[in-house]
Amino acid sequence: MKASPPVWVTTELVNSRDMSSQIVITGSVKPNTKGVIKSPVNGVVTELNVRENYAVNKGDIVLVINPSERVALIAKHNQELNLLRRTIKKTTENTDSIRTLIYEAEKKLKFAESMYQSSLVTTEVEGLVSVRYIDKGSEVSAKDPLLEIFNPKSLVVKAEVNESYFSIIKKGKILPVKLMAYPDRIFQGRITLVYPQINELTRSIMFDLTLDENVELLEGMLAEITLTTESRHGVIAITDDAIMSSHKGDQFVFIAETDSTVYRRNIKTGLSSNGFVEILEGIEMKDQVVVKGQEVLKDGLKVKITDTKKKK
Repeated sequence: MKASPPVWVTTELVNSRDMSSQIVITGSVKPNTKGVIKSPVNGVVTELNVRENYAVNKGDIVLVINPSERVALIAKHNQELNLLRRTIKKTTENTDSIRTLIYEAEKKLKFAESMYQSSLVTTEVEGLVSVRYIDKGSEVSAKDPLLEIFNPKSLVVKAEVNESYFSIIKKGKILPVKLMAYPDRIFQGRITLVYPQINELTRSIMFDLTLDENVELLEGMLAEITLTTESRHGVIAITDDAIMSSHKGDQFVFIAETDSTVYRRNIKTGLSSNGFVEILEGIEMKDQVVVKGQEVLKDGLKVKITDTKKKK
């Protein structure tokens, strides 16, 4: 009877390493200083001095609104005045009385123009115009939003995480931040504010991160923050490629002895990180664990070992 061909496997020497568990949180870039300018009156926008990305200082006049009452009153007096002027051109009778009426109508028009002033809208926030809701000539009502202005110096990364991680979200802590606008770079973000309230709907806590590096940011940029939730030093760990599972859900590996015989060992795992898994039970230091070819192995089988390496 022809002998079965040998089973070739690759093994790794079990060693210790530092392990950590991490989660990735999604955040976004938002300003801490932001203002919405609302219309103080009903009226028509007669002047618009800014548009998106326009820089403004506190106290700048950004637009002018002609109040509806002023518009209506001036229109009324203009209509009356124009009617009298047309009338005096068409008649030769009672011209003195018509001239008197024209004089009185002109006085009323000047009075309306002087008493009902246009509304000058100023900004209380220094920064950039981010949103413009109106154009010149737009009709607006009192309290309608007109412009949004934010201070670009106040841009931070805002994120939130489940309250179970509250103990590791501390002011001053530095976390790695990846911005989708800069996919090839990892920034360091410092927690500058932890909000003093838990969101009762999401059970999460919000915090702000300020990037240590000066980089151009835009409101709304997407960010990913890596949060280390647990760290352990000098634990036994193996590559996750070596671990197999039975139909019952038990995890196990094959260990190669010095005589090239492999034996199945059930294991208990802990942290997982960067392709490695912490082993709590079932493996000892310097064991040779099979990392390639284990799919066809069974307990007590003799194998040929192609390579034994120490995983760093």
